[in-house]
Parts: sequence; C-alpha cells; structure tokens
Amino acid sequence: MILLLGACLSLSNEALRPALVERDSDGDGFSPAEGDCDDANPAAAPDAAELAYNQVDDDCTPETPDDDLDGDGWDHAADCDDTWPASWPGAHENCTDGRDTDCDGDADDLDEDCALPGDGYREIVLLPVDPRDDAAVCWGSAEGLDCRDAHAGGSGVNSLGDVDGDLVPELLVGPFNTFASQICPIDGYRLACTDLFPGRSSYTGDGDGELRLGDLDGDGLVDVVVPGTTYGERAQACLQVVTGGYSCADLPFAHAATVSVVDVDQDGDLDLASVNRSSAELVWCENDGAAGFDACVARPGGEHLWATVEGIDLDGDGIEELVLDEEGWSECRGVGEARLDACTQPVPDCGPPVYVDADGRGDLDVLCVNEGTMPRLCLGDGAGGYTCADAFGDRTLAFHDATLADLDDDGVLELVASSALDLLVCSQTGVGRWEACERYATPLGYYTFGLAISDLGAPP
Repeated sequence: MILLLGACLSLSNEALRPALVERDSDGDGFSPAEGDCDDANPAAAPDAAELAYNQVDDDCTPETPDDDLDGDGWDHAADCDDTWPASWPGAHENCTDGRDTDCDGDADDLDEDCALPGDGYREIVLLPVDPRDDAAVCWGSAEGLDCRDAHAGGSGVNSLGDVDGDLVPELLVGPFNTFASQICPIDGYRLACTDLFPGRSSYTGDGDGELRLGDLDGDGLVDVVVPGTTYGERAQACLQVVTGGYSCADLPFAHAATVSVVDVDQDGDLDLASVNRSSAELVWCENDGAAGFDACVARPGGEHLWATVEGIDLDGDGIEELVLDEEGWSECRGVGEARLDACTQPVPDCGPPVYVDADGRGDLDVLCVNEGTMPRLCLGDGAGGYTCADAFGDRTLAFHDATLADLDDDGVLELVASSALDLLVCSQTGVGRWEACERYATPLGYYTFGLAISDLGAPP
C-alpha cells in the first residue's frame, strides 16, 4: 500500500511539472517557456514595445537598445540627440544642417566653431596636369598673391567645397586614372590630402570627372556623387551617414564622366543628370525622395557630342536650367522634363562656359575658355542670346584655364588665367575687357588642370 501511494505521488509531481513551468505568473499572456523574460513584470513580454531609458528589457529582446539608441557610443544623458548618430559631445560641428552636432548647446551660426574664416581676399589652388607632380596654393592679400608649392600631389578635376559643414571649404579632387577621390583640407601652403572613401573598391579611383555635392537624402549632411568612367564603370552616390563616413551605391549611369546634382523636375529634392560619353545621351534620374534614382529618362544628343552637364539658373527665376558642354556648348531651358527636349547651342565653338554677371546688369554672361586660345566674353541679353568678343587684349597668349572672380572683394571682377608657366590676374578696363595684368610665377612650371578659388581666411 505504501509503495503504491509513493508511486502515485511520483506520477502526480511529473504530471504537474509542465503546468508549473508554463504558468503565466504576471498574466501578460506569456510564460517563461514562451519567451517571457520577467514573469513577475506584466509590462515585459515578447510582444511589448521597448521603452527607452527605463533599464528594463520590455520586449524581451536583449538586442533592442534601451539606451544609446543611435549607436554612437554615447548614452542619452550626455548625447544631445540620441536619435542621430552624427551628433555627440565633441563631434565635428556641421554648420549647415541647422542642428547642434557637437552638443555644446549652439547650432550653426550661433556656434563659435562656425565663424566665417574670410579676410576679403580670395585664394587660388592649382592642380597639375600630371597627378604625380605637386599642387600649388596662392594666398591673397593687399599685396597680391603669394604662390607656393603645396608639397602634395593632385589628381583629376578639382573644386572647393564644404563637405563637413564647418563653412571652411576643402579641396575636392575627383578620381583620375588610377588615383582615388581625395579630400584635401588646406593647411597654410600645404594640402593634407586623404582618400575621401577609404577602403572602397578601386572603382572609385578610375573615373575622370569632377565630384559633385548635394544633400541627396535630406538629412542635412552633404553627400558626394562620384563620376563613372569612359570604360563603363558606373557612377556612385556616396551618402554621408555621419561626418566623414559614407555609404556608396552604384547609380544607373554608364560612361558618365560627370554627374550633375540638380532638381530637374522642381519637386524639392535633388535629382541627377548625366551624359553618356559613349552615346552622347542626356540622362536624367529622378530622386524618389530617399536618394533612390531608378526612374530614369534618356534623350539622344543628336549632332552634339556632349560630355558634361551642369545645373545653372540662367534667368534668375530660381529654377536651374541644364548646361551641356564638350564639342558644342548647349543650354536646355524649359520646365521639368520638357527641358530635355529644348536644348540649343547659343554660341558655336565656345569651350567650357564660365557663367558670371560680367557687366553688372543682373543677367548671366559667359566666359568661353577654349584650351590654347584667348578667352572670349559673351554678354547675355537676358533672353538666351549672347554677343561675343575677345576678353583679353594680348592675342599672343594662350591659356589653359581661365575664370572670372572678385579676388579683392571690391565688387570688380578680375580675369584669372593659367598659362604654361604663369598665373595671370588681369584688371577690368571696360565692360568685357581685361587689359592690365600681373604675372605670378607658379611653382608648377607646367599647365594646370584647373583653378579653384575661395576666401580661405588670412594668409599663414
């Protein structure tokens, strides 16, 4: 009898054990066996929403963060914006995004890190044709320009742009042959160049055009568009996810030596326009609002062998028209997609156009720069027509590159031109004429690849 009772008790305990294990003590609908990580807390359950900063694993998923939601390494007690990984104490202040990036309590123009560096005189950066040679930096002052060797190699088409949002432009060097895209903060007479996309594939070093900037995804950070190659490698959109950190993806462009950032359809976000170097097609890819560019429209170039495309507001209405160039400078005026069918060549045999209001009448004029010849200035009539004449008096000089810029902030444009050995700065002597020139010997000793001009502050 005793043995039989013991056996019955043993069977009863075994039968009860599953019920004990599967008991939902807190009444939240889940037992520990069903994933309840705290069966004494009815607010903690697998189907619960994670509540930030309460030190509780609400959704019973340890991987869901309770603190440091943006993963930047700073808890919310110190992080002024725990939803944005680019913002944390001591971060580089982005002066163009309207936010407090470095968590010092001040945003953009109120932040002491965002004081403009300008002194009223423009600097000129010159890159060589051969990327194995050094670049040069010319600092401006009341005494003129002081040009010195930058002791850093350049490569490819260059421009000045503020990538990190500190209001101080960096030299951006586009990929050229096997040389990678570079960012070069200007430190006195030196260029401290580093690869813009470290660790990227060799593709980003095989293009032959200029880097383009714009906030493609609307997050306040400047993104970079890398040109493709004439061999068929695709261009890339590199979204800046944190200051100095990029996520790159291929774009649906082939043979795209340049890709322009422009709001083609005027819907408020930035689209991309390019020219296929193989077929001379003009291609526009619409931004879907999240930096997706899969919806594309192509138009044939016809008799025009276009290679580059820019977005420029030609008539001052706030809408950018498309300007194309290579063997024939063309303007595509109109509204939205219709402008792709409204391209005309206003001036034949005009090299890369430099748009500027040269006569002070409020409309854009064009400086035509044909390599090896004298620049011509084409004065605009405000309705798409131009009247052209030589812009420089000495017909014996041949220029490789030229532009118009107000170097000394006096409201009058100077003609800046590079020849084989020298940099010329010519003063304006009349409407559309520049005669009195100062010659500056550059340390390059050869043709430059391009001129980049900006006010970088007081000379070192």
